[in-house]
Amino acid sequence: MILFVGCSFTWGSGLQYEYLEKKGWSIEKLKKDRDRIITNNSIDPLDYKADEYRKQHSWPNLVAKKLNKPYKIGTTKSASNLNQILNSIKHEKKLCHSSKANQIDTIVVQFTDWTRDDLIVENSIDKNIECHIKQIADACDEIRNDKLISNYSYTTSYPSWVGLSWQKDIGQVLEKDYPENFIPLYYKKERYNNFESFRESGGLILNIDGHFNSKGCKIIADSIVKKLKQYETKTNKK
Repeated sequence: MILFVGCSFTWGSGLQYEYLEKKGWSIEKLKKDRDRIITNNSIDPLDYKADEYRKQHSWPNLVAKKLNKPYKIGTTKSASNLNQILNSIKHEKKLCHSSKANQIDTIVVQFTDWTRDDLIVENSIDKNIECHIKQIADACDEIRNDKLISNYSYTTSYPSWVGLSWQKDIGQVLEKDYPENFIPLYYKKERYNNFESFRESGGLILNIDGHFNSKGCKIIADSIVKKLKQYETKTNKK
């Protein structure tokens, strides 16, 4: 199983509105419902078909389908911060202990904006970023290295985690300090260490908010697949 954690981008937030717009909803009606969700601090999927559209076009589903792997989204809240992502990973470790069915091949971490969190180290942006990444990396490694889990887990060629970043600051640290885990993002033959750099170009976002539409989600999914397939290739060459 591939576990995906992140913020609303990983959840596929807003994709239901792409579906509803195709069904004839006006921009005004879409915005009214969006505002309702924001006011209630909710990720209300509206109805079954709209929610299924969101799931099918989100990048976790696209990646899992391409790699023919079961998957799970550990993110359950819009606007998640890095500490909530960390807690999601720790929660999944407990589930790994409870059943063989919950074993994890790898964790795809979408690092959100670090400014959503309280400072860990005062007066140092770089140190805060480094601490957040290390905490998440260590939590992923703990699942892979746990003897109880590894004793009945199947063999996987993937690392314990791979990561992509929304913002450039975390992306730079991932690229420099975690090259084996870092997911480069490719758009129009250019390579990026974050998706904010190209998010608003080429019709990749929804009409009513800044989340990716289905086209944008596919670009992210293709980059994740490309990264993970590198590990499958390495294993096949052995």
